[in-house]
Amino acid sequence: MRRTIAILAGVALALSLAPAASAAPAPASPGGRLLVLDPTGYDPNSWATLSSVRPDGTDKQDLHLTLFWYAGPDYSPDGTKFVFVSPGCCDGVDIANADGTGATEIVEGPSAPSFPRWSPRGDLISLESDADIWTLSPLGPSVRWGTITAPGDFNNLVSEWAPTGRTVAVAKWTENPNIWLYPASGDGSRARQLTHQTGWNPYRMTWSPDGKTIIVESGGDLYKVNANNGKVTDITNTPAVNESSPVYSPDGSLVAYAAQSTDEGSIPVVRLMNATTFTSRATGITGTPTSWRPQP
Repeated sequence: MRRTIAILAGVALALSLAPAASAAPAPASPGGRLLVLDPTGYDPNSWATLSSVRPDGTDKQDLHLTLFWYAGPDYSPDGTKFVFVSPGCCDGVDIANADGTGATEIVEGPSAPSFPRWSPRGDLISLESDADIWTLSPLGPSVRWGTITAPGDFNNLVSEWAPTGRTVAVAKWTENPNIWLYPASGDGSRARQLTHQTGWNPYRMTWSPDGKTIIVESGGDLYKVNANNGKVTDITNTPAVNESSPVYSPDGSLVAYAAQSTDEGSIPVVRLMNATTFTSRATGITGTPTSWRPQP
């Protein structure tokens, strides 16, 4: 009997010395800032105002720029600047400070450029122009143009850099609409067709920081593409809502995207999706995300 009591006392003492169980910590608020084109007060299919906002919807800053929907503002790798297509007679490619000041045109055209994307190394910018994908150097004193896609390879609409900076994904809208991978060197003969999907039209996309996944919009849904074997998986499938413009967070844990009801006159709103489970939540931000920088 005494032995039993002693054992129970020892167990009680051990339990009293053990650290107390604590509740699971709340998920950390996503850091960095988003560039968002907000069409509120404008035609959603044409003009929008550009702002910078934290992903949780706080600290929204007006960057005092009114741009076309295809302006595609994109942060530089260090987050200190962003590139965009400025409206005008010929649509120029401009670079501004992260707060929207000091906008300077680095080149005009050619032929209505759209959706510029800054390379991970910061030495090149890719964009669509004249039904082709081009690169230009933002580094002075002169702008150098180069072409990524092969001659005669038309109807390429948007591009997205691989995290290594050595490969560019190109989404084609017509003529076998799929995603192709091109070497950033511009040797179009070495292009490789990544996806072999039928019945879709890939458009704006984002490459995961680890290089394994591309999230792309098509026909109002978001799709996950395996960057190695090209396998395509529909991850939203929401007939009453159009999802578009995915942008990976710098740490790869989340994807910001625009969700817009199919009801006439609706305005897009920004949602955040878990990059693993594909569950999403609202942010309270209206508009379309175009870029996500890591700095606060």
